[in-house]
Amino acid sequence: MGATPDRRRTGRPQAGPPLPARYWRLGLPAGPDATRRMSMNRYTRKALAAVFAILAVIALAWEFVPLVETRWVGSFDLTVRVECRSGRPQSVSGEVFAGRDEALLALQAWLHRTIEAPAAGVVPFDGGPLTVRVCTTGRDSPLGRELSRVQSRYLVVIAVLPGGRRVGTVAEIPDGRACREMTIDLP
Repeated sequence: MGATPDRRRTGRPQAGPPLPARYWRLGLPAGPDATRRMSMNRYTRKALAAVFAILAVIALAWEFVPLVETRWVGSFDLTVRVECRSGRPQSVSGEVFAGRDEALLALQAWLHRTIEAPAAGVVPFDGGPLTVRVCTTGRDSPLGRELSRVQSRYLVVIAVLPGGRRVGTVAEIPDGRACREMTIDLP
């Protein structure tokens, strides 16, 4: 049909120059179909896409499904400024509690002197701040994302006035990540 024997209908050469013997020894493809044999076929591409998709799902599951987690325990110092309307107290003490009911029971026991006041305090009170330690616990994902965080939520402050009378209150502790100071007004 007018075409030379070394050309197909597309006009591309059927065979190129002869390849050196080293290509044959290495098992590399050669000849007119070499590029077609070396390129990935559609099944290989689909298999690679499936492998990468599975790896991506495993990586996301590792982060977002809590199979593995880091648990931690810590604390921070909370600075409490105490202001008393009944006069300057002789001593001030405070303690941290996780629950409100527990804090109210401790406050009532300390006010009625059924138990001793907490040891964390300032004796004699000079008007300076009181420092209490607030416990925190939490869980983090393998990549460091915070899954949960819990801290003690209530602070009981007791002040002993010059006449021996005790006054106190229960206050909610602010989030330690946002604020580490608070002011308490005692009656």
